[in-house]
Amino acid sequence: MRDYLQKLNKDGFVIIKDFLTADDLGLIENLSNELLASSSLESSDDINIDEGLSNYDELARSVKTTLSIRGSRGVDQNLLDFFNPDIWFLKKNKDAAKVIQKISNGLIQEILLSFNKMLKAKNMNLYCHQGVSKPRMHHIDSIRPYFKAFIALSDQTSEDCGPFALIPGSHKRKIFNYFMCLYNSKILHKKNGEVTDATFYSQSLLKPMYLSKGDLLLSNQSLVHGAMPAGKEGKRLTLVQTFDVK
Repeated sequence: MRDYLQKLNKDGFVIIKDFLTADDLGLIENLSNELLASSSLESSDDINIDEGLSNYDELARSVKTTLSIRGSRGVDQNLLDFFNPDIWFLKKNKDAAKVIQKISNGLIQEILLSFNKMLKAKNMNLYCHQGVSKPRMHHIDSIRPYFKAFIALSDQTSEDCGPFALIPGSHKRKIFNYFMCLYNSKILHKKNGEVTDATFYSQSLLKPMYLSKGDLLLSNQSLVHGAMPAGKEGKRLTLVQTFDVK
């Protein structure tokens, strides 16, 4: 665990190969695909549909699995973001509980508690990138301690899938990033930008994270990060567990 923690401190991320066993991966992958197949553009007894009207915190607190439809301002089109898919998983198969516990607790929680004792598991998300050719600009999520564990449910070892990417070490530039966000808040509000956009960083600095099915990427979300543009048929399916101090 010490090696994981050292890399997390130095680079802001660590990859754990084959984090999920073949059985656990098969279970969650099948449930995720069933969730995708059962969702539509209308709310149902099991799934809420949100068309971008709710903010992140409201969606994270939802008591029913909620599909957030992305695509505002022409970015992130074809990205399906399910908040709290674990609620749906557990309704369909109680065996999912042990996998969910492994992701939100266990080794990951042990690593993060060594980093900051205030970090706690929060909401879970399921991302389905399907030909997202214009992802949101690279950005940071927060300056405070805020982590996400990304579990690859599909092969993410090629550029075609539009892999998750980040700038190693950028989490250490807290003051620089703070002034970047301050600048954005004064300037970009007139240009349809986001306060946390990484306007002070070149996109060419992003390093793609190539993950095989079952691999886990633990990332400090103070890092500059974002998705790379995907090919027309490129697909990426990822289960995400958030850890926050709030």
